[in-house]
Amino acid sequence: MNHFLHFFRSRAPGRDPALDAFIKAATKGLMTCQPRKSFPNICTEEKRALKELKNNADIIIKPADKGGAVVVLNITDYIAECTTYYCKLNSDTSKKYKKVLVMD
Repeated sequence: MNHFLHFFRSRAPGRDPALDAFIKAATKGLMTCQPRKSFPNICTEEKRALKELKNNADIIIKPADKGGAVVVLNITDYIAECTTYYCKLNSDTSKKYKKVLVMD
């Protein structure tokens, strides 16, 4: 918004009185604009429940792979799922794959 106001302030006044009046009124309106007061979209009980879930060390909350949903898993199931898809390597393979990526 500062760039917008700078554009109008840097313009030489006096070319068009109607335009100058509009610029003055618009600038004043923008400078005196107060942010709207925001209101929570959840009740106190829901906010407390979310905080409790967030602080619970026995679960993990993650976005789902598809669909924009949220998944809540107990930590044991989460670790089991991770070890299904990922495994520990015996050696560092980053140099090998770095060469392949640079060549492509």
